[in-house]
Parts: sequence; C-alpha cells; structure tokens
Amino acid sequence: MRLIALIGLVAVSFFLAPSRARAEIPPEFLGRPIASIEIEIDADASARRTLTPRELGVPIGAIFDRALLRDTIERLLDTGRWADIQLLYQPVDDGIGLIARLVPRRHVARIDIIGNKKLSDEEIQRTTLFFEDDDFDEARLAQLRGQILHQYQSLGYDDADVKIETRITDTPGAEVVRVLIEEKEPTRIATIIVEGDPLPPALRSKRVLGFKEGDTVDLAHIESSIKEAEIEARERGYLTAKFELARILRDPPKAAVYLKVRLGDRYDILIRGNGPITRDEILDALAPTDDPLSAAVLLAMEQRVIDRFHRSGYPDAKVKLRRVRIDEEHARIIVDIDRGRPRQKVAISFPGAEHFSEKVLQNQIESYVEEATATRLLADPVSPRSLANLLEGRERPNYDESEERLPHPRDVLYRPAYQEAIEHIQELYAAAGFGRAVVGPVQFEEVDDGVHVVIPVDEGPRTHLFRLSIEGNELFTTAEVAELLDLEAGMPFSRGIFEAARKRLVDAYAERGYLFALVEGSIALSEDETRANLDIVIRERFAVRVGGIEIHGAERTRTSLIRDLILLEVGEAYRPSVARRTQERLMALGVFRSVAISIKDPELPERVKIVEVNVAEHKNQFLDVRGGISTAEGIRTGFEYGIRNTGGRAIALSLHVQLAAQFLFLNEQRKANLESLPVRDRLERWIGFGLMFPEFAKLPYVRTSLNVMHVRDNELTFGLDQNRFDLTITRRKTRTHSLFFTPAVENNRIQIFDPDNEYQDLLESEQVQTNPRLQRLLRVPEGQTNLMALKTGATIDLRDNVFNPRRGFHGVATVEWARTFLSSPVVRPDGSEDRFFSHHLSVSLRGTGYIPIKERVVFALQGQYGRVIALSKDSETYPNRRFFMGGVDTMRAFHQDAMTPQDVAEVAAELGDEVSHVVNQGGNTYLLLRGELRFPIYSSIAGGIFTEFGNLWSDPTALNPLKLRPSIGLGIRLETPIGPIALDYGFNILYNQPSRRVLRESFGAFSFTIGLF
Repeated sequence: MRLIALIGLVAVSFFLAPSRARAEIPPEFLGRPIASIEIEIDADASARRTLTPRELGVPIGAIFDRALLRDTIERLLDTGRWADIQLLYQPVDDGIGLIARLVPRRHVARIDIIGNKKLSDEEIQRTTLFFEDDDFDEARLAQLRGQILHQYQSLGYDDADVKIETRITDTPGAEVVRVLIEEKEPTRIATIIVEGDPLPPALRSKRVLGFKEGDTVDLAHIESSIKEAEIEARERGYLTAKFELARILRDPPKAAVYLKVRLGDRYDILIRGNGPITRDEILDALAPTDDPLSAAVLLAMEQRVIDRFHRSGYPDAKVKLRRVRIDEEHARIIVDIDRGRPRQKVAISFPGAEHFSEKVLQNQIESYVEEATATRLLADPVSPRSLANLLEGRERPNYDESEERLPHPRDVLYRPAYQEAIEHIQELYAAAGFGRAVVGPVQFEEVDDGVHVVIPVDEGPRTHLFRLSIEGNELFTTAEVAELLDLEAGMPFSRGIFEAARKRLVDAYAERGYLFALVEGSIALSEDETRANLDIVIRERFAVRVGGIEIHGAERTRTSLIRDLILLEVGEAYRPSVARRTQERLMALGVFRSVAISIKDPELPERVKIVEVNVAEHKNQFLDVRGGISTAEGIRTGFEYGIRNTGGRAIALSLHVQLAAQFLFLNEQRKANLESLPVRDRLERWIGFGLMFPEFAKLPYVRTSLNVMHVRDNELTFGLDQNRFDLTITRRKTRTHSLFFTPAVENNRIQIFDPDNEYQDLLESEQVQTNPRLQRLLRVPEGQTNLMALKTGATIDLRDNVFNPRRGFHGVATVEWARTFLSSPVVRPDGSEDRFFSHHLSVSLRGTGYIPIKERVVFALQGQYGRVIALSKDSETYPNRRFFMGGVDTMRAFHQDAMTPQDVAEVAAELGDEVSHVVNQGGNTYLLLRGELRFPIYSSIAGGIFTEFGNLWSDPTALNPLKLRPSIGLGIRLETPIGPIALDYGFNILYNQPSRRVLRESFGAFSFTIGLF
C-alpha cells in the first residue's frame, strides 16, 4: 500500500499529451539514474501486443530528467502502436524505478460481415460509420452491435441477433472484425388501426396507403408511405389532411400499426381575375398539396401567387385568399386577383456609368430579369378571345377593350431580379478596380408608354496596382512568382483580382507538393484610393510526401489492379494533377460509379500523408430480356447479359443475342422462299460477344477489346450471313491524344433465293432502291467472300467540350489495309466462274476547328478527305470500304449516303433517257469542306447556319476540287444534359442541274443528331 501511495504522490502521467507539457518532478529526483524498468500492458490487449524494455528505448543507468520522459513519450507516439501512454516513476534504492503503462492501439484490418441478406455490407457500414483502418476498443464494438441491431429493428427484424468477434493478424494492432448476423423472421403487420377521421374508400387501398397487413414492419417505408398518403389525400381535395404514425405495438412476429388521421373538409379552388395567366399556372403557384392548409400556409400561397404575377409583368398585382364553407363536408378556397395593369420597361439608363457602356450594363440586367421571369418559352399563349375570333371567322374582335399582352420576360419589372443583377454589376466594377463603386437603387419612372428604369451608378475612384513586393519565396524565384500571380504595376486592382492571383500561386505550390503553403497579402491604399501597394508574404512550409496508399470501397475489384493504376508513388511529393490523372485512369476501367482521391486528415499539416482512394462500384452484372411478335419478323426474343468486372480484374464481358422465327406470312413469295431454306437459315439471329480488357501495369494506358459477331438476316428475295472478328488495341495516355490498331477478319455470304435472279438485278430492284437499310446490307460482294484488314489511326482532341465545343481542334487520321482471301467463286449460268478480289489501302483524314466569336457564338470549320488506293492491278474496292456521302456527318442537304459519285452522275447524264435509275455503290475518293455558325436564340435554344461543299468520285484519279457540290442550311439546337440535340435542314442548291436531273435528287433533307461536329 505504501508503494501505491508513493507512486500516487509522485507519478507523472501523459495521456497523449503535447510534447511541450511539463512534468512536475521534485528537484531531488532529477539527475538520478534509472535503476529499474517495468512495462505494464492493458490486460485485455496483452495477447495482442508486447513491448520489451529495449524497445522502450530507455537504458538502465540513463539520467532521469524531463527530457528523458518527453523523448520516450514522443518515440512511443511516433510508432503509432499505442492508444494510451502513461509513464510513472518512484524512488528506489539505486535511483529511479520507471513504470510504463500502455494501452495498445487496435485498428481494423478487415471487416467480415456474415449472414446479412436484408442489408448489404455497404448499407451496414454507411450507417455505422465503421470502416477499415478505424481505431476501436470494446466500447466501440458494443456500440457497433447496438447500431446494427437498431438498423435491423427499424426494418422489422426485432429478433435479429448480432455477435462481434475479433481475430488478431500478423500485423501488430491490426485485427479482423467479424460481424455475425442472424436475421431470423421479421415482424409483420397484423392489423392497421386508424384513429381520428375515418379514411374514405378511395384512400383505403394499398396503392394509396403504401402498406397493408402482412407487410414487414419497415419503419422507414411505413413513414414515407404515410407521408405519400397524406399528399395523395390533399391531391384529392383534403387540403388540411394530416397523417401521422401514432405508434407501433410489437409482439413478434406480429405488430399493430396505429395511424392518426385528420382529414377535414374537402376543398375546391375558385380563381377569379387571373386574366392571361392560366388556371394551371395559378395552381402551380398555389401548390396547395405541399403542406396541410393553415392560416400561415394560406398566407404563403397568397404571396406565391403575387410573385407569379410580378414575374409576368403585373408589378401592382394584389391577391386575396379566403376559405368559405359550402356544407358540412365541403369547403372552397376563393382566389381573388386584382392584377392591375401590365407594365413593362421601355427604356433603361445608367446615369454616372462611364467604364462600362450602357449596352453592356443593359445586357447584364436583362439576362438576370429574363432568367427569373421566363415563365413562357417562345411565345405568349393564345388568348381565348383571339381563338374565338379565329374560329368564328371574324377579322376584328367583337370587343372594344384592348387585349392584355404580357411583356417580354426581359422587360418585366421584377424587383428581386433587378436587385440580383445590381449586385452582380457591383461585383463587375469591383473586379475592374472600382472597389468603392455603388450601383442602384433601381428607380421605376412612369412615362407615356411604359416605365423608364433608372439605375444610378457612382463608380468612385479606380484603383491601380502601384507597387508589388514578394517575400518568403524559396521554391520559386521572384520572377516565377510574379509570372504566376500575373500582376503588374499599373493594372486595375481589386481584392477579387488579388484573390484570383493568390489562388493561382497556391495551386502552383500545391502542384510541387507544398499543400500547406500559405500566401497572405497586405493591401495598402493611397488616400484617394487610386493606388494600391500589395505586399505578398509566402510561408512555403514543407513538401508533403506520400507515406502510404489506402484503398476503400473495392469489394470486387482487386486492390492490386487499382494500385497498378495509381500514379502517386510512396515517398514522392503529392501532386494534385497526378491524383486527377489517377482518378481518370480508374474511372476509365468502367467498374466504378465514382472515384475520390485525397489525403487523410487534410486539415492537419504533416510532412508525410496517407493517400485515401475511395471508390464506389457499379453493380457487377446486368441482364436485359426482350420479346415480342410482329408480322415482319414473327416471334422475336433476345437478351443482353454483361459482367463489368470479371474476376475482379475489370475485364468486361458482354453477350447479346437476338432471335426471330417467322411464321406469319402476308407475302406468298416470302413464304415460299423461307420454307425452301434449312432450319438453321430460317432462324434469323444477331449474336455478339465482347471482351474489354483494362490497362495493365506492364502495358500502361493501353486498352484492348475483342468482339465476335454472327448475323443471319432474311429479306424478301435474299438472305445474308455475316461473321466478324476484330481486336482493337488503344493507347491513350492523355485525353487529348490516342492511337489505335485493329486487326479484323470478316466473312460475308449473299444468298439469292431465286436462282434465275442475278446479283446486279437485286441491286437494281425497286425493293432495294427504295430501302436505305437494304442498300446498307448489300454493301458486300456477290457470293461468299472473306476479308482480312489491319486498321490504325491517331486522334488529337483539343476541344473544350466533347458534345458542344466552343474552342479548340479535333483531328482524326486513319489508314486501313484490306485483302480478300479464300473467297468462293460465283458460278454463272454458262458455267463460268467469277471470283471477287480486293487488295487496297484506305486513307482518311478529318480535321475540325472551333473559333469563339463572342459568348455562345462559335464558328466551326471542318475538312475531310479520303481515298482508296488499289495495291493490285485487278483489285476492286470491297463495297463496305468505299466512301459514302450524305447525312448528318457529311452533306446534310442529302439523305443518308444518298449522294451519287460525280463521275457516275456524268456518265448517267450522257446516257440520258437510257438510264432508268443509278445504283449508288459509293466512291473511292471524296473531299468535303464544312462551315457552321452557331449562335444563341433563347435560353437553352440555339441556332445554326451552315454551308457545305463536297463530292465523291468512283475513280480516285478523277477528283476535282472545282466540282464540289454546294449546299446551305439552317437548324435548331436544344442544349440538354446529354449534349445538344440538333435538327437541321439542308438545301441542295444544284438539285435541278441538268447533269443531275436523271438522278432525281431531292431539294433538301432533314437531319437529326445528338452532339455537334
């Protein structure tokens, strides 16, 4: 007892205290030698961690003082092995006896969740916030068990049991946490008891209430269903309806759910005086189903309607809402509207504005007002009076009073929008160096034909940077810092300009690893505020290096694959750009919904940081099954099955199967043709199999895809068999540059059902000439042919946006070698044989540039060229390797692939009436020049005016740039989240040219696409 008391009197304890803490050590103990060392480790954790006196780092005989205690604690803290450290001492005969009491740090090496079916691992971890590498103790494990039990009980699993086990690993302090779950049978709803107002029949069904007897007592589902039922009741007119879950009496495996209901009267809404604003628009503003009706809700509804009229051009509108009882069960809300007269802006001025022109300031104001008041798209709705006059055939209305017309959104006098615009203009002045500028308040002055809007501007003095000083920089030279800041004496200056410059410098330091560099600026203004002195002080601090990489969220994906793709190296400086490139590489695998890369504890400055890679995976498998019946294809069925992450290596596998068996014959010829075929040929099919391999460590930035395809297609007079294999290897180190190489083999067989019908007759038949789909199918030689090809190409993409670029350049160059082999000869009726032979090289170039003219106005230019070069004297170009023009990607004045080669057209013109029609089999060379001006029209709607000059030739030596066909056109673009949707119409200027009349070309063509060239 004396020893314990003595220790208690003189002990010094350090509970993870700061190293600067002073130990109050009696002076007579200082300088005495350490005579003995005892190590006491927490009894519950002693089996998991040991520590020898040598590892403590305090030798016998060491001099006892404050420095020894401080250094020992810091050394133990740096190991990261201990959760609690206490050093105690006591005098002994030969000096000082040192006692180390340690509680080991326990952290999660892995979490194994077993037995969970109702909840996924992710849902359990998301709710409990218990993850790998977290520290824990017995109290945290008990809390974890309680959290999981509560989670199951909220889902109705009252009898669920959870056990937590831990297992030590070879790594000291790292333990596997095993969560053993026994879900058992859930508690189900035995009865639903409604207290308060009885539910009307229309609200008693499960569709409205959302749950019924026999359902599991899922608390979240029940509460959300009750909320939805309450909204449903209000939508049916019970505007004061309030549904609440009163209580749940549980007696597993059954439970009684008590529902408290207040319905109140059933309401209808009478709207008077709304004028040109429709009833539906007023109801949208009222939003009567959002909240149970009350005096406060009624007042809020009133204000929303007033705001709706203010946005429409009635700044003096007044609205009054009243509740009137009709009978014992019904009531009415009467909306009385005094619109006042519509008023609009007819002029706007900015007295005092000199730096910005009135036109610039007016555009700023109108953009804000238009955005806030654009309740209509392109035009005002047609008034009932105008519609009646039109239907009754009157040229003039039978009303003396003038019709109300809503002002254009930009001319509406909506004060909140004006106030937002004024604040924005004031920010523009500040950014231009007018830090004291005052804009507004807005004034509305009545004039004869409307309102003159006056917004006074007091610009005040303009501040310029007079002197710039830089201190504290070592990593960058002063000249480099100045270049990064992009500040120079004499330029307009404001705090906003400084903040933008400071951010550029901080980002530059971060890119070199100095994540915690501080850049501070002191601004001193002259007395008249026209000059500013800026003193920048830099505290570079230290470079942050990667101490380790932790991966979270990868349940199926192998962490080794992820690590191979991480560009950050342990021991190297952490660079945000490298982290972003790593994020792009991981997202390119196609198995993650999201990837986030950050340092651990970013608010804590440290020289060495752990990098956390958090990923969220897609569902690994998908299956889509389809089926149907039609007169054209008979019974149709098919499925698409895919695995995104095969074997955890991000290898994507897909299988697509479509089958069709015809048994409904509306054409006797088709019936006879198909019944003469063997069963395997009667079954139409499209089967595709694909594999996508990610990039590997030994082949960085290289992705490989393999595709196999088999097709059997039966038409009225012919059948087609196609088989194809291709392997594509793509190298893309950056988004802007890529290379690809594709070897391919394909087999095609045309089967003409009528033995007396020639292949050329088939091409010239009306069935094919009037059907572009059949024309594309028949881009293969007669009979059975085999083709091998090698294609390679390069892409440069410097566009700022893939779908709707506004600046930059995009270029593609491809070269393909192709040759037929082992093709079967075609036997003619006279016994002769023809064998199709093709051996050629195909070259294609395309370049597109984008020139911004002003905000949202872009001029796009594109040039295309292609040529097929025969490598053998008797070579014919394989039909599907020829060039075709017409359509959205080439000449929009022509239908898809409909342009006839120039030399073929000239021959047809010479023959004149002898030609009934021309079979378009594409060309061997082409040239195309395109230009398009894109400009905004209204909000997300834009327009385009384009011109295109192009042509193609069957004989590649006949190319003549002076014979390019011209076309012009215009179109509408609608900007959407998936890219702009474009609808264009192109005009074929020379469609009636004498040399083209025999081709019967159309005057023009519509085209539709998502995305712009």
